[in-house]
Amino acid sequence: MKKNISVNDLQRYITRIYDAGLDETQWPGTLEYLSGEFKAEQSILRVLTPDERRVNQVHTYNKNTAWDEPYRDHYVHCDPWLDLFSNSSKSTITCTHHHLDDKHYEKLEFYNDFVKPQHFHHGLGGLIKVDRYNDAYLIFHRRKSKSTFNDDELGLLKILAPHIRRSLLMADKTRNIEVEKHLLQDALNRINSPLLLVDKNEQIIFINQLAEKLIHDQHQVTIKNNRLLLFSQHHQKLLQQLISQSTQRDTSGRLRKGGGMNYSIANTSSTLYFVVSPINPEQVNFSNRYTDCALVLLSNRECNAEIKTDILKELYNFTSAEARLSIEMCLGLTLDEIAQKFSLSKNTLRSQLRSCFRKTGVDRQSALVNFIKNGPAEKVN
Repeated sequence: MKKNISVNDLQRYITRIYDAGLDETQWPGTLEYLSGEFKAEQSILRVLTPDERRVNQVHTYNKNTAWDEPYRDHYVHCDPWLDLFSNSSKSTITCTHHHLDDKHYEKLEFYNDFVKPQHFHHGLGGLIKVDRYNDAYLIFHRRKSKSTFNDDELGLLKILAPHIRRSLLMADKTRNIEVEKHLLQDALNRINSPLLLVDKNEQIIFINQLAEKLIHDQHQVTIKNNRLLLFSQHHQKLLQQLISQSTQRDTSGRLRKGGGMNYSIANTSSTLYFVVSPINPEQVNFSNRYTDCALVLLSNRECNAEIKTDILKELYNFTSAEARLSIEMCLGLTLDEIAQKFSLSKNTLRSQLRSCFRKTGVDRQSALVNFIKNGPAEKVN
């Protein structure tokens, strides 16, 4: 290897490392690229939880690709390189051929059966402390018949190690953001009310499907530049004020209160209702990315929540018949009307009603209707 690494060469190495951080499927190719520069015939990158020795990621390069699968399936937890640094409290990059000899390798069935690593005598690499929960182990191997790794190669890997750490951290943060985004989006879509999550600049962070449909159907409300736009400038200013007072903090550091407003759509009898509520990250388990956000709930007179049979069955352990009876009562039908609608006897319906009372803890028909309509059944899909 060249004694003096050019800036361009170093930039290429670092670029490949960060590209792998953005797309972890590129790690094998990156290891192959680095292995070529280090004249290594084998390389392994493992990320694991040190306390539990649980392996979270494994990326390998080997000229004999048949070695990769058995390593992943059977031997990733028993590699002697892990034992070398198991008690290290900080990153340690070294030429490991000074520490392990052939006899150590020969004790493991894996090495004799697959890669015969007693021939891979020279190692360069070690431990990269990613964070308090994860360690990364990166090792490059050369055969015994080849020269040892030199100080220049050791120095280069020490330069690259912090970039590998940042790349792995970046990948973990990106993965967590995507998971959090999908979980929150799924949660918002299950709430049976049109709503949006906006930041202090009125930028829409999330919008659920009901809100998208409601805005699409209202000709004087739209989304432009990722902001909710009302055609009435007066109401637009009112909405901006509500969002501002819901996302800004007072002198004590607390979020200010939200509020609501009515937006009468011009030339129609339709009214759109806005309720803006602050999201306090100290009370809601959101990440820092959602600090000082506001929840905007929308509704109109034509927007009635539909109570679904499956939800009542899930929430209250109703049977299908009991859920159907409850829904019809919530729609205002009497027992006589329900009996006629479904060709059932009133005695059958009374029996179902008593069962509903028992499962919800109420004792009157009106109380059951109020219990369901004011509970989560109207709010969740």
